[in-house]
Amino acid sequence: MLFQHQHLANLPDKVKALIHTSIAGRDLSPADYDQLFRIAKKIEALPPGAAADYANKITGSTTDLSAFEAAIKGHRSELAGRQQADTNRTAVQNKLLGLEDVYKLYRQYTATSSVEQASPMAGVGTAVAKHLGAKVQTAGDMREQLEQQLPRYGFASIAEFATYLAKFEQAFEDGAVRITLDILAKYAGKLYRESQALPGPGGRQGSARQARRVPLAARRVRQEHEDLLRGGLGRRARPRRRTAAAPRQRRHARQATDAEAAAGRAKHQGSQGER
Repeated sequence: MLFQHQHLANLPDKVKALIHTSIAGRDLSPADYDQLFRIAKKIEALPPGAAADYANKITGSTTDLSAFEAAIKGHRSELAGRQQADTNRTAVQNKLLGLEDVYKLYRQYTATSSVEQASPMAGVGTAVAKHLGAKVQTAGDMREQLEQQLPRYGFASIAEFATYLAKFEQAFEDGAVRITLDILAKYAGKLYRESQALPGPGGRQGSARQARRVPLAARRVRQEHEDLLRGGLGRRARPRRRTAAAPRQRRHARQATDAEAAAGRAKHQGSQGER
């Protein structure tokens, strides 16, 4: 226990600050040292910058050390998932690198195939025009060209090429969702930190009420955006959904701005009261 106590006393300042913020209000006792030591080791084992990233997203404190430990573990798992996603996206991107002309031919092929399937006479007309000497291509011509070109780049078939294109699109959308959620999480953390800087109760009840409202608004905005993004961009995006969601997104942005403005007003009132 003495070793754990000495280790905790000599933690880097940033790790100490993270622990203090996360379990504010918890009265520690010697019985907590083992678990707190384990938590500290997990924080120290995070990749460079990950502890600061976690600290920037804190939107509340807990007196439950097990909940705190689970949150650190979840953050580490999230980072591992992001790293794996980045690796997979890079592999897909490298596979498709330099195939702009092939992709253009593929798009022409799929568009022409759709037209010919929807209107068989269009395909007949193209075939007749080609027979008469016109420089036109049928979907069959394009398919033959793709089947000749794709093996040179490691694709066994048109279907495999299409699969990689779908993977790339999905990876791009998922990456956009992760970036957006990350920004929202940091913004929610900023609102929470602003609320903690407000003066406490004691003749300033209005400021205290604002302090309670800001983190709640931050969490609500973040949760609603998570639901919106995971429901829309988590799958292949459709323009109709994005258009329908736009008013809701604007409303959420106004809520976040109003919450931050409320925090600023309450802080200003508190500073005037101190004078």
